[in-house]
Amino acid sequence: MTLQRYLTRLIWICTLPLLLLSALLAIDRWREQRAKDRHNAEQLLQAGKRLLDDNLRVRLAGLEKLAASPLADSPETWPAFRLEARGYLAAFGNHVALIDAQRRTQLHTMVPLGEEPPPAPRPAGRSAVALALKAGESTVGDLFDGTVAQEPMAGLAAPVRRDGAAHHVVGTVIPMRQMERLLGELPLAPGWSLTLFDSQGRLLARHGAVSTADDADDDIRLSARLELAPWTLELRALHGLTSQGQQRLALLMTALVLGTLLAAWIGGWRASQRLARSVRSLSDPPGTPQPTAQIDEIRDARRLIDDAYAQRDRVEAERRDSERHYRERLESGAADLRSREAQLSAVLESASDAIVVADAHKSIVMANTAVQRDFGRARETIVGTPLEHLFPQRVRQAQCRAIQEAVASGSSGRHMELTGLRADGSEFPIEAALSALPREDKPLVTMVLRDVSEARRLQDELRASQAELRNLMNAQHRVEDSERRRIARELHDELQQALVAVKMLVGSMEQELAADPQRLAALVGRIDALVGTAVSSTRRIVNDLRPLMLEELGLVPALEALCQQFQERTGIEVRCAVQDPAGFWPEVSEQIEICLYRVAQESLTNVAKHSGATRVTVTLAAGPDGRLSMRIGDNGRGLHRGGRRSPLAFGLKGMTERVRALGGTLRVESGPEGGALVLVEIDSQQAATAG
Repeated sequence: MTLQRYLTRLIWICTLPLLLLSALLAIDRWREQRAKDRHNAEQLLQAGKRLLDDNLRVRLAGLEKLAASPLADSPETWPAFRLEARGYLAAFGNHVALIDAQRRTQLHTMVPLGEEPPPAPRPAGRSAVALALKAGESTVGDLFDGTVAQEPMAGLAAPVRRDGAAHHVVGTVIPMRQMERLLGELPLAPGWSLTLFDSQGRLLARHGAVSTADDADDDIRLSARLELAPWTLELRALHGLTSQGQQRLALLMTALVLGTLLAAWIGGWRASQRLARSVRSLSDPPGTPQPTAQIDEIRDARRLIDDAYAQRDRVEAERRDSERHYRERLESGAADLRSREAQLSAVLESASDAIVVADAHKSIVMANTAVQRDFGRARETIVGTPLEHLFPQRVRQAQCRAIQEAVASGSSGRHMELTGLRADGSEFPIEAALSALPREDKPLVTMVLRDVSEARRLQDELRASQAELRNLMNAQHRVEDSERRRIARELHDELQQALVAVKMLVGSMEQELAADPQRLAALVGRIDALVGTAVSSTRRIVNDLRPLMLEELGLVPALEALCQQFQERTGIEVRCAVQDPAGFWPEVSEQIEICLYRVAQESLTNVAKHSGATRVTVTLAAGPDGRLSMRIGDNGRGLHRGGRRSPLAFGLKGMTERVRALGGTLRVESGPEGGALVLVEIDSQQAATAG
């Protein structure tokens, strides 16, 4: 007898009677519980049907009472009829509409009279309004989606019959959530559900569990048609959740199965006593004396095990030789690979530009530390992410497409201009050099990225400086031409006219000398006045071109004279002082004195033209370290547009460039009195070197 046949026969003898008994008990219990569940389901279905019919009957009775009201006959009585309809709204929570034979809404409790009422619903299936007009009876319609409430609902309609004909319809709607609340009042057992369908088979409301299988054979399914509506109420009891009786049946079956397993274990234990002696011998090493086997399979297995031991020893020896050879080759290759990786890593890390290596799926597989510096993200967070995350969202697709086209063209070392995205969200320009590294599966793309933000900024500043220099040169030319015209005009209007008048008076003196010598005194007086005027004009013109007082007396007296002349000419109060108790002002170079004098002159001119000030203060100060400063402040309107100077303020540009040429600085700020404040600072030692 073989081992398989012996164990099979023993197990069947032990378990077959118990399995048959368990099956008979389970079938009998299932039939009993099935009959009880069906009886309870039929009673619950009839209760639900009565509940729905009673609710529809009350609603239709209310509509029929409104339809019978004489207030619905004439538009003049519709306001009173609307008040009655609002009583229906208060009772049932649903709006009422009066609809004519053309299915046009004449009155609706949702909107005041005179306003455009919502259109009458037109469901795809059974229409309550159409059937009420046609049959002259109160009807219930099918499901439709409300045009105002935007939820599923059904319509009810009662005809307004006059003289045997229905010329209007009083209608309302029932939201399906009200029907679901109505079904929710019915008590359901676990696993049971009530579902309401319209005449088209569409779902109106549901209460209870939902089955995942549409046609389970063991489920109880009952249905009934309502009396007042073409609706169908279906009850379904899921087989797996119907009642506690089925749970008790499952427990009983579990107990029976456990008993069967216990019996099988006992039978197997008795069989194991016989098998143990033979099976135990299978674990003995080869060559050990074996007891006489009682089972043929055990004896054959012993021979196979001895052969397997011998085969295993041969294979193990071959495996050790092969593994030793493979380990030596693997260690040699790993050492070479580590050396190459170290060289490659050293090359990448020594590069000043950011280097990124991406695979065929545009995923970053390698990056150097320069990437962390340029993009503001840790290298560990960059490796493994898509390449497109290094670019802004607005240009991401375009730049990835350009990179893909460059790689597909096979061109190596191609240069591109891209836009990068830092971790803080800021963007910066990039010059990228692309190259493809061929591999057996798919190529790698190497990108050398260089941040050119500083270079672009310097280029922009250079262009702006060149443009500003051109504007300044043009302004200087215009100022020189204007100054030449002014000097020529003053020479013509004042000095030349005075000289012509002197010439004419000299000619008159010759005539008067012959006629009456005593009249020469008046002519000489007039000549003296004209000559004085010419001298004053000449002195003023020369002083404007080159202030002689600055050369003869120094900066402080020249500024005081300039302020006095400005006050006499404009009427604006000007105070000039040296910020030192002793009024000390050091000896400085001629270039510094001319620079400060011209800045003060231009600043006073700007005050007169633009500020509208009534008071100006000019203050000079000299530090012990050789730093000179001048402050010119007024109480005028202050800076234009929050302190930003106009692009055409060439006078201010000229002053700035004049001070900058001596190594100094010029700033224009808002003053403490609300006006403008010009601050000039010059290092006399640095200015001497610059000069």
